[in-house]
Amino acid sequence: MGDGAANPDQELAVVSTTTGEARKAGFAKSANVVTFEGVAAAMRKALRFENHKEFRYERDRGGMDMAIAVACVKSGRTVPVQWFIASILTLFGASAALAQSTEAWDTVIAAAKKEGQVVAYIPAGSNVTPEVMKRFEAKYGIPVNLVRLPSPPAVRERIRTEQASGHYIGDVVMSGSTIRTIVGLGQVQKHLGLPNLAQIKAPGTDDGYFFGWALLPHAMMVNTTLVPESDRPRSWNDLLDPKWRGKMIADDPRAPGPGNVLWAVLLDVMGRPYLEKLAAQNLTLTGDAPLAARRVAQGEFSALIGLNMTLLYNLQGLPAQGVIPAEGASLVENVASLLKNAPHPNAGRLLLNYLLEEDTQKFIASQGLWSSTGMKSDEVPAILKNIQTVKWAGAVTPEQVDPAIAIFKEILK
Repeated sequence: MGDGAANPDQELAVVSTTTGEARKAGFAKSANVVTFEGVAAAMRKALRFENHKEFRYERDRGGMDMAIAVACVKSGRTVPVQWFIASILTLFGASAALAQSTEAWDTVIAAAKKEGQVVAYIPAGSNVTPEVMKRFEAKYGIPVNLVRLPSPPAVRERIRTEQASGHYIGDVVMSGSTIRTIVGLGQVQKHLGLPNLAQIKAPGTDDGYFFGWALLPHAMMVNTTLVPESDRPRSWNDLLDPKWRGKMIADDPRAPGPGNVLWAVLLDVMGRPYLEKLAAQNLTLTGDAPLAARRVAQGEFSALIGLNMTLLYNLQGLPAQGVIPAEGASLVENVASLLKNAPHPNAGRLLLNYLLEEDTQKFIASQGLWSSTGMKSDEVPAILKNIQTVKWAGAVTPEQVDPAIAIFKEILK
């Protein structure tokens, strides 16, 4: 564009600094010169927009025009006048919606307190989730009835029974990512309007029903007394050595859980022949990984295959150490959702939103889990420090669970 006044029929200048700099760029001070110093700040404040590459967030929440405009603002490009006008209108609409949303969320909090409690289902083993629930109770004064079931399959069965009988008790479910398979069964509902969902960062996910609130690796552990440093596995292939035969316990991969997730990733990374050889090592199979971890720590077995590594937190002071071989660990996302026909829906939504609050995510990071919002901590327990920087070998989608189970049943006849 040349010097002088901008033609209102041509593209409009988009600058993120001042009118003075706009004039230097060849635009006269006129109604057609628009600076985004204040507008961009308002966008960031109202929509929590921090990176123009996060284009989809603006597209989904503010419309395509908003997304294009904000991306241009951030990159210093120009946009057609009509796009700019539509985007500004969207901005003010979004700001007003945000104010209304805040007011509406205050109503949710008030309704949650009137409901008086929230019932949450989780698989046994986690030391982090109960503490998070205590913190929620302290902040909002709403008791949490935390029902700890033996395993992920037990969580599924509890939900199935309630939904089939019409006797609804649970409000919220929190479990590993394979619990997402129940979405297709109509047992959960969409968690619309949770203010903190926008804070989730990759590899955290949100599919509208379940969202990730913590991430953790699944791999293996050894008894450090029985397995000296020189004998600890460096590769998953090391477990095929005859010296391990009969000395390993494994979380049963034929049912959803930590073993299933790990074996599904190993199936992809190492191949079926590897798993067949591993199965031939006379594995002891279990459906109770937390108990299996303690059995290893107490010397009954040398190693456990298929461990939620954060369970090591409960083994501090015992001869136990997590091991993540060179090929990597499976990534498991702890996800949460609101159950269909929840008796305390507002308290359930409040709890779900709390999982993503800044203080909650900082606490999660301090306990050795990976925060879904990108929080970090220097207060990780020593027994968990070696899992803070790991190679992710892969993750498992709900669609992979049943086909993988069928394969594992063939291998572990």
